[in-house]
Amino acid sequence: MSTTSRSELESRLSAAIMQWQDATQRFDQAVGHRLGLNPAERRCLAMLAHGSQPPSVLAAGVGLTRSAMTALLDRLAGRGLVERQRSARDRRQIQVRATDRARSEVMVLYQPLAEGGAALLARRSPAELKTILAFIEETLALQTQVTENLEAPTGQAGEHG
Repeated sequence: MSTTSRSELESRLSAAIMQWQDATQRFDQAVGHRLGLNPAERRCLAMLAHGSQPPSVLAAGVGLTRSAMTALLDRLAGRGLVERQRSARDRRQIQVRATDRARSEVMVLYQPLAEGGAALLARRSPAELKTILAFIEETLALQTQVTENLEAPTGQAGEHG
């Protein structure tokens, strides 16, 4: 019976995470290529998968200026992938939403991954799912924090004396 050391498991897990990140980036690039979207357009549609957003929130999330976001939204609207509508709460504000066409075009490409992922999760016990979820949430929080430090202006977060 073979035993795997903790060090070996941690090393294999670290390598697998890096490979997963690379595979995810490659998949997202392939989706963008298939749909004729540049990375900013694809990221914008990904943000809209969670519901309508104001243009300023999309601009911050995609990393664009407001004027560049306006041009990006004009392109996506011209292709029938997004719609602008007045906010129900404040008629002065605009909300952007993905169209049914955008959702169906994107879903066709993500469906095999969603179905395969669901099948993988179905094989796990509730206890295993809780462990996996906790690890992913903690890893996401760590990556978000480190990324924000990298994005901060020099002399701010992440600088040491």
